[in-house]
Amino acid sequence: MQNETPDFPTRLAACARQLRRHGFEAVCVANLAEAGRRLRDEIARCAPRSISYGDSMTLRATGIVEELRNGSRYEFIDGFDPALPRPEQLEVRRKGLLADFFMTGVNAVTLGGSLYWVDMVGNRTAPVIFGPRRVVLLAGRNKIVDTQADAERRVQQIAGPKNVARHTGFRTPCAVTGLCADCNSPQRICNSRVWLERCYPAGRILVLLIDEVDKADLEFPNDLLWELDKMEFYIPETKETIKAKHRPIVIITSNAEKELPDAFLRRCIFHYIAFPTQEQMEKIIRVHFDKLDEALLAQAMQAFYWLRSIDSIEKKPSTSELVDWLRALELGGVDPARIAKDIPFAGVLLKKDKDITAMQRRMR
Repeated sequence: MQNETPDFPTRLAACARQLRRHGFEAVCVANLAEAGRRLRDEIARCAPRSISYGDSMTLRATGIVEELRNGSRYEFIDGFDPALPRPEQLEVRRKGLLADFFMTGVNAVTLGGSLYWVDMVGNRTAPVIFGPRRVVLLAGRNKIVDTQADAERRVQQIAGPKNVARHTGFRTPCAVTGLCADCNSPQRICNSRVWLERCYPAGRILVLLIDEVDKADLEFPNDLLWELDKMEFYIPETKETIKAKHRPIVIITSNAEKELPDAFLRRCIFHYIAFPTQEQMEKIIRVHFDKLDEALLAQAMQAFYWLRSIDSIEKKPSTSELVDWLRALELGGVDPARIAKDIPFAGVLLKKDKDITAMQRRMR
């Protein structure tokens, strides 16, 4: 744990200066949105015939991957297309080695101006070293470390366990324990280590240093492992380290939208909370409304649970959507008899076009 709050803008600026001394182009940006704009501007400036990338949660969070997948202006060499089987993905990644423009993230950046990665296949690091004419790297401020030893420590304690957590079914030691081990697993993700001390030719690589923590919410459960193990956490804003005097019972809630990593789950006792029954839901609703027309409530509840019973609806409406819908029905002065016929304000309950289409098919 750190004992004082880092001055992040000064730290980023110092890192950028050292990177420039080593031949890299380095730019500090305020947040992920600015990084995304700078990345798009760079693509437009370079006007590449082809673009490829190494998988990175920070890069994905800019939205650029989905934009390129859905666009047609550039040849997008997508070696991570989920529609392709893995052997075909690897063939596509080989083509990406000679794309005109390559973008990815980095595991650590030292204040001395060097870059550090670990990789399983090598498709993320090889194009950085040689191949594409232009390379753009994104790094949040949490990736900046003081020394090479700190970079190695970050990879072992944070990056490695977090990265393997994204690979469903992997059973490496770090996937099970959340801690790095020098394993000999065929699923090992840290097969290669790359230190990049200088950029050749100078200016080929642009490093965007982002003054916020990388957006990687899928990895948040693994980020908690350190705090849960040490029973302490540091608050940079107040320069305080909060330590538990007695080991508490920690209750963590999660919805069913994302799979939690094995290393996290093995530390938990799981308790499933079922969706409220109609009787329980009525009690919840009455907490939110002082007075509510009984006929309106009855018809709305019937329609709500009917929608949740439709298997083809992917994002089923939740309690919060029901509360919002009841408010819309009340403010709109909707006749309760209308609700079963056409489900007014359906867009409050269903947030995907295909779910609304599924509802309409069932109502015909």
